[in-house]
Amino acid sequence: MKNTIKLSYLIFPLILGIFGCQTVNSGLVIEEPDFNLSKLKGKEVLISVPQVIENNIPKTSQLPFFDSDDFSKRESIDTDIQNLMVKKISENLDLFIPKSLSKSFILENNNGSKILIPIIKKDGFYKAASKTQFNIDEKLTQNGDYILIPLAIQLDDVRNINERYQSADLVEPGIEASISYVIYGINEKTIVISGIVQGVAKKSYMIDKSLGKDDVYFAVDEAIKSLVKEFMK
Repeated sequence: MKNTIKLSYLIFPLILGIFGCQTVNSGLVIEEPDFNLSKLKGKEVLISVPQVIENNIPKTSQLPFFDSDDFSKRESIDTDIQNLMVKKISENLDLFIPKSLSKSFILENNNGSKILIPIIKKDGFYKAASKTQFNIDEKLTQNGDYILIPLAIQLDDVRNINERYQSADLVEPGIEASISYVIYGINEKTIVISGIVQGVAKKSYMIDKSLGKDDVYFAVDEAIKSLVKEFMK
């Protein structure tokens, strides 16, 4: 009986460890067994606009930029993030050649929709709904070898960005940006890479009405830096 009790003490914390917390998927997962990062060397990778921008920040009045009922409908946010991604990858990664896949070109050749890869939400994050069903017209693939598609940008509130650095005494609220993405192989006609990367930025709380928007971009910028690091490993 004593042995049984001791064993239960060991098993119960293990169960809590498995089911008691949410974990983020790896930053970069190779989806095809015969694919590796060297195949991206020197290739032209088209980067699309984010398919979805999900704002989970409570009390958005704290950020002056959130003056619209639907943040995702802001016309510039998706192209701004796309341009930031192309710029950061161009400046910091010598692996592939990033090129913008124009939003207007996507809409023109995809029935007015930005959704190239149908998505589902699982465990709080977005992923491709299928590895075989895509909305990618051949016209969209003529000028590249691969397409990097941000499936979703998720924005969340961080109570204290210093907690993860064991500095809980200094409370600095922040914003966390998560980028769920895939890389679609044009010749392979399937997803070759998937992943989730995250970045955190401190809230500025300044008077300038543009700074709520800047805070978001700072967090997205940190997430893109994490993405670049994944390709450097």
